Amino acid sequence: MRTGIQGFKYDSAALLLPFVFTLNPTILLLTDVTWYNMVWAIFTATIGMVAFASFIQNWLIRKYHWYERILALITALLFIQHNLLTDIIAVVTLTIIFILQFLLSRRKI
Repeated sequence: MRTGIQGFKYDSAALLLPFVFTLNPTILLLTDVTWYNMVWAIFTATIGMVAFASFIQNWLIRKYHWYERILALITALLFIQHNLLTDIIAVVTLTIIFILQFLLSRRKI
């Protein structure tokens, strides 16, 4: 049972893929897009899956506080919708989480 739960945690990022494909057909090459739009779509989907996996596993650099975990979930959900505004908000939020985690891990709190 513990192995199954751990395996679910590792594969949890794949839970977002059907939603990403539905809301962002650019990744599936169903629309006529430029190469940089395609690269941006793949980048944001990958970072969104990392944010969701860190939410499920409850850590990024160190164990999340409750508010960091909620921010990680919100960030992952923002990355699903392919919109420049939501992508920028999500990148800024994930950067803040990463910097906060890094600074707190250096202080040993």
